[in-house]
Amino acid sequence: MNSKPTLPVSITTALFSRLKIDTDPTTNLAVFGIEVNDFFITDPSLSECGRFNVDPQATYGVPADWANALRWLNKTLEQACEDAINAGCLHIQNQLGITDGGFAGIFFSDNDNREGLQIVLAHYLYEQLEHSFLN
Repeated sequence: MNSKPTLPVSITTALFSRLKIDTDPTTNLAVFGIEVNDFFITDPSLSECGRFNVDPQATYGVPADWANALRWLNKTLEQACEDAINAGCLHIQNQLGITDGGFAGIFFSDNDNREGLQIVLAHYLYEQLEHSFLN
């Protein structure tokens, strides 16, 4: 008998139905967020300009559990991208007999070289959530 795994945060069908993947204009990397008053919000605990802490419920009408879920999704996505880069680079370096990861660090310090991977992983995370938790 298979039971569904549990998530460390609450992702309800109401949140999932509003969840979107877009590009963070400051990093050009994929992020999860929701649209509120024509703004794409990735962290409802911050003001629209991103400089001030706000109450997500009072400012955007976003429940605290949604704010926690968005933060978790974006941290999970960021770490998954970093882990994928590290694993892929290590494999390539091992195959080439490279013992120093310095060039990989330089290569992937440019977000342009992360963009595609992070987009793919964002869509995978979204689809895996839907498949494993919302069906």
